[in-house]
Amino acid sequence: MPGTCFINADKVEFQMSNIESDDKRIVFITNYVLSSLKAKDEKWTKLWNTETLKNTINEFLDKPEPRKIFFSLSPAGLLLVQPECFTNLKTKACLFFKRSAKAISKDTNLKDQVFFCDVSPNALQAFVIFLENVYKLLLEEHSKTSVDTEALPVTEIEYWKVRASDLDGICLQISSENVQKMIQLLETHNSCYLTPFKDMYKAVVYALMEANNMTMFLKPLKPVLEDMESTEFEQLSVQFGKLYHLICLSWVNSEYFRIPGRLVTFLRKVANLIIIQLRNYLDPTEVLKGELEEVFGHITLGIKMLRSFKKQFEFYRKKLPEYFSKLENPQEPVHWEFSETLVFGKVDKYLERLDSIQRLLEDAMEFEKLDRVVIGGLLGEGLSAKVQEIFEEFGVIFKVFSQRNYDCLDPESKEFLSDYHSILGRMDEYDQRLGGIFCRALSECPTPWHAYKLLTIMSSLGNRKRIKEQLEPCYTKILQDLDSEVSAVRGIVTTHEELAEQLAKVPKLHTAIASSSVEFIYLSVHNFFRPILAIQEDSRPTALVLTQIEILRR
Repeated sequence: MPGTCFINADKVEFQMSNIESDDKRIVFITNYVLSSLKAKDEKWTKLWNTETLKNTINEFLDKPEPRKIFFSLSPAGLLLVQPECFTNLKTKACLFFKRSAKAISKDTNLKDQVFFCDVSPNALQAFVIFLENVYKLLLEEHSKTSVDTEALPVTEIEYWKVRASDLDGICLQISSENVQKMIQLLETHNSCYLTPFKDMYKAVVYALMEANNMTMFLKPLKPVLEDMESTEFEQLSVQFGKLYHLICLSWVNSEYFRIPGRLVTFLRKVANLIIIQLRNYLDPTEVLKGELEEVFGHITLGIKMLRSFKKQFEFYRKKLPEYFSKLENPQEPVHWEFSETLVFGKVDKYLERLDSIQRLLEDAMEFEKLDRVVIGGLLGEGLSAKVQEIFEEFGVIFKVFSQRNYDCLDPESKEFLSDYHSILGRMDEYDQRLGGIFCRALSECPTPWHAYKLLTIMSSLGNRKRIKEQLEPCYTKILQDLDSEVSAVRGIVTTHEELAEQLAKVPKLHTAIASSSVEFIYLSVHNFFRPILAIQEDSRPTALVLTQIEILRR
C-alpha cells in the first residue's frame, strides 16, 4: 500500500455525521470515513444503497476474512470501498484493519477491534508522516493521565495495554512486505531516511517489550483494585497489604516497572481511588449534618484509613530487601528512595482537613455537655443560667455552620477554612467566659469535697486550654482547704493515740472505747481523702495540685 500509519482510536477526533443506524460499527466507520475524506453524508448514502459495496462492508464485519477494507473517492466523486488497496491512488484513502482474523459482533466496540488510518498516495510523504507519528508515540513515556490529579490506577493499566496494542500495530506495519521493499529501496539509494528508520525500528521493538512487560506486571493488580472499589469503606484497609505485596513483586521482577517515577505515578492514582472511597463514605455536603457522635466516628475511621495506607507503604518499603533475597538470582535491593510527599501529598492534605473537622466535632461534643451543667450554692442559679446562655449561643452558630452546602472535605475550600477559624474564635470566647464562671463557682465551694463535685459536673470541660488557665489559681484554695483538713485530722489522730495509751492501762474499758476510737479515726481520714482520691482518678487538676496532694498524703 502507498503509505499507512495506524493510530489509536482514543487519540483521534472526527466530525459526527448525520447518518443514523442501529449498528454502532457502521456509525463509527461512517463518521471516520466522511470526516477523513471530507465527504458529505450523501456520498455514504449512495454507497450504502449499492448492494455490492454494502456487502463488502458487511463481510468485513461479519466474517473472519477479509481482514482489511479501503475507502476512497473516485475521480467522479463517488465513495468506493474494496478489500484491497486502490491502484493508481490519486487521493487519500481510509484503511480499517482487524486486530485479529475473526468476526466483529454488533455489541462490540469497533475501536477495540480494528486499527484504522489514512493512506497517502505519496509513498515518501507517507513514510515521513509515519516516522513522525511513531516518534510521537515513543516520546509518550508516561500516560497523559499522569498529570491528571484525579486519575485512577486503572487508567495507568489501560494506558500500557493500549500502548502495547499501538506498538504492536506499528511492528505489524514495519514487518509488512511493502515496507520491507521500501527499506530495500532506501538502502539501494543510500537514502538519508534509512538511519532514522533503523533507529526508529529499534526504539519500537524496545518500547513494545516495555509496554508488554508493564502490561503483564500491572495486570495482577487490577483484581485487587476492583475489590478496593467494591469493598465497604470500613474493610478497605484489608486490601492495602495485598496491593503493596503485588507492587513489591512487580518492582522486584520488572526492570521497566522498577522506575521511581512510574511507581510514584501509580501510587498517587491509588491514593486518588482511596480518597474517592472516603468521599463516598462521608458525603462531603452532609457530613456535618448528622449526629455528632456518629459523624465523629466516621471522621475518625477516615483518618485511620488514610494513615493505614501510609503506614502500610512504610512497612513494605522496609520489607523490600526480603523480596529481592527471594529471587532465583538474588541481587542488590533497589529501595524506594523517593520522598513520601510525592506520593502522599494529596493524602496529607485530606488528613489535615479531617483532623480539623475532628477537632471541631470534639469541641462541639464538649460544648454539648454544658446542657447538663447545674451549679449549686447561693450563686448557683445565676451561674447556671450563664452557662446555659453559652450553650444556646454555641448551638445556634454550630447549626448554621453544619448546614453549609459546600464541600467541607475539599482541602482547597477557602469557605470552610473561613468558617472554621470563625467558629474556633467564638469557642475561644466561650471558653474565656466559662473559665470565669467556673472560677467563681469554685471560689464559693466551702470544702474540697464540694470542689470535687463541681469538677465532676464540669467534666472534661476543665481541660480546655482557656478554662484550665483560669482554674489554675483556684487549685491553690483547694490546697489550702486540704491543708487545714490535714491539720485537723492530724490533731484527731494525735488525740486518739494519747487516749489509746491511757486506755491501755485500763484493760476492761480498752476494747469498747478503742473500737469506737478506731471507727471515728477511719471515718475522719476517709472523709478527708475521699475528694483527694476522686480528684486523682478524674485527673483534671494540674500537675502542681497532684504533687501537693501526694505530699499531704505522706
